[in-house]
Amino acid sequence: MEHKRKCPYVEGCPVYKYFNESTLKVLKILYCHGKFERCERKKRREAGEKVPEKLLPDGTFLGQS
Repeated sequence: MEHKRKCPYVEGCPVYKYFNESTLKVLKILYCHGKFERCERKKRREAGEKVPEKLLPDGTFLGQS
């Protein structure tokens, strides 16, 4: 299913390289298509802040327990 709305930064998002295809598909459904305004990466980028590569869309960091 193709979503009409997608994050303007979806192409080449650096965090994608850390996930396998199945996990990435879920991540894109939850954050990159439709409700991308809740993505912490997008919020920081648009605020002019540096976006850490391992920052996840929910605001946590990859590898953080």
